[in-house]
Amino acid sequence: MRWNGDAEQSRVVGRESGSDTVLYYSASTQDLYIEIVIHLAMAFSGGYVLARTMAMGRVAAVVSAVVFPSSSWLYLHLSVGHMNFLPALYIPWIVALFLIFD
Repeated sequence: MRWNGDAEQSRVVGRESGSDTVLYYSASTQDLYIEIVIHLAMAFSGGYVLARTMAMGRVAAVVSAVVFPSSSWLYLHLSVGHMNFLPALYIPWIVALFLIFD
């Protein structure tokens, strides 16, 4: 049984709004793996969009899209259960939006 006050399980327990409701009721290891894959896909696409926003070519954009989510810091944290680092994968999207609307 998971505790509601466990900070490492904050993505699974504690919030019941939006997509977290599904994870709240069916929190299994497979669900967390799916969440990680979705976040990684968003990180790849965010790296590509950020590079294209910075007027880089397509090859350079693909390289930056691969390099950002492939760095070891994320996988080291995820391997010990630090799911609270997943939102850091949205940083390229935030920076790209700031550059677009600047």
